Amino acid sequence: MKLFDADWVEVYLSTDYEEYLRKQIMLREGGMKFKAKIRNNSLRFSMNFLGGRSGGLSRGGPSIKDYYVILVRRADAAYAKFLLG
Repeated sequence: MKLFDADWVEVYLSTDYEEYLRKQIMLREGGMKFKAKIRNNSLRFSMNFLGGRSGGLSRGGPSIKDYYVILVRRADAAYAKFLLG
């Protein structure tokens, strides 16, 4: 997390994009301010599996997934978790 995000905490993490969008709607309807981010996992994947070889990108290997993240201000975290159920 970046230094300027120090007051923000993660309240949701998923690989399901549709659920990520639903959670954002729930927070908006609850009047919450939040940050929504997408963490691309492709760099981590290539570092872990390629090792300088191309085998990790062949068919049948593990799929590359994005992580969908929602952050709220630390002071609002308990209420956000309540809204998200």
